Amino acid sequence: MKLSAALAAVVAGLLALTGCGGASNSGSGTGKTYKIGLAEILTGASAQTGNAGGQAMLYAIKQINDKGGIDGAKLQPVERDIGSTAATTVSGVQQFTQDNLVAVVGISQTVQYLAAEPILQRQKLISMLGTASDVDDFAHTSNKYAFVFNVPDSVTAQHQVTYAVQTLHATKIALFLDSTAFGQNYGKLVSPVIQSAGGSVVASQNVNPDANDVSTQVSKMLAAKPDLIMMALLGAQTAVLTYKELDKQAGSSRPALMVAAAVVGQFGLGIPWNVAQGTYGTFMTHGMYDPANRNKGDADFFAAVQKGNQAPVSDNNAEMHDSILALAAAIQATGGTDPDKIAAYLQKLKNFSSWNGIKTVSGPYTCAQTQECLFNQFMGQVKGNAIVEVQRYTT
Repeated sequence: MKLSAALAAVVAGLLALTGCGGASNSGSGTGKTYKIGLAEILTGASAQTGNAGGQAMLYAIKQINDKGGIDGAKLQPVERDIGSTAATTVSGVQQFTQDNLVAVVGISQTVQYLAAEPILQRQKLISMLGTASDVDDFAHTSNKYAFVFNVPDSVTAQHQVTYAVQTLHATKIALFLDSTAFGQNYGKLVSPVIQSAGGSVVASQNVNPDANDVSTQVSKMLAAKPDLIMMALLGAQTAVLTYKELDKQAGSSRPALMVAAAVVGQFGLGIPWNVAQGTYGTFMTHGMYDPANRNKGDADFFAAVQKGNQAPVSDNNAEMHDSILALAAAIQATGGTDPDKIAAYLQKLKNFSSWNGIKTVSGPYTCAQTQECLFNQFMGQVKGNAIVEVQRYTT
């Protein structure tokens, strides 16, 4: 009996060393894993066919694990649907807090971000949830563990107005704004920028995301005789209605159009290319919407994300992929999962463009004091089935 007991103890020790007996262990190396929450919008009004965002993050994790992980430790994804509303986001995020995660990475709309951050902050859980509005930066959330890999709307507004006034020589500008927080905040940001540049807002109209008639708003904007209409809309349906109504009421004398990145991502999907011809719009990734102009080194990323998805690959997908790489760099540099150390590392992130030989798709990234990690932005114009780059900005 004593021999059996001793043998049992040895076997138990070997099992512990080899990671058997229910321990989290994947792949070779140390046997250690880091669990990363992937926040995905799979249901609700903002959901798209397929899961390009999830696939972008999973591809980054695969790249890292194929390289041996982080000093031998592999990344383990935990995927959850956060839906399209504040309520569904709260439900998903609360589940994340029970998953023993290093961080939550993914995509959210402004209303979702603001709902998620208080929960994640209480748990000292690093979050990298992409959104652009300035209402959710560090100054408003006071969450030192939250980072946004995106160009904020204030910077986008500056770039758009500069191009409108200096290149298109537009001084009379009309605004067509989504009634959500996104559209309303954008209007507040861009209006003073237009005035500072020597232009004027000659009309400003709001629209509900689920509207089925925009004829009145379009009529009022056209009556003001604008040189340019700037649109900040979240829904592709609303944008298509607007294009059709403008063609109906203005025909060939339609003013120039410029849209925010939220609309750009819908071109070729919810918004047909032929409808959007000539439209100007900002985006964040070189060649993202112009396949002939993409970096050849990114071909595998685009193939992995596009597989099985009807929706085209977007800036958001690149930002989510790159967030995973930055997180890996932070874990390695700090030697573990201490949220305060990881946050301190990310706060000082500068010109980040690769980790362990894996390049970012966008970037380079530098985190500002607002903990928005800024990078290049481009102005493009819809020509054929692409958005062709016409101006590059460095933020």
